[in-house]
Amino acid sequence: MFRNSVDAFLYLLDGREQEEHPAHSVKSIEVDIKYMANGIKRCGVQVMYDDGVGYGVEAYDKEADELYREAKIRSCLRKAPLLTVT
Repeated sequence: MFRNSVDAFLYLLDGREQEEHPAHSVKSIEVDIKYMANGIKRCGVQVMYDDGVGYGVEAYDKEADELYREAKIRSCLRKAPLLTVT
């Protein structure tokens, strides 16, 4: 298990690649952050690999801001296109 959504996201970028993919295989990182009908903030991040495999991570409330920030930073560092920011 992961401590939080940021740890899960970082595993997708670092840990999963070491096990199954070369370091350059992240194709894209998509980020979506918005408020749900009940007023709670939600962030969804989708990591896509060159081989077509994709994984999603979600976070809510304060953790949503942390996940959003980390996804934006990692997207820029890896030069993966940030496809969706809402």
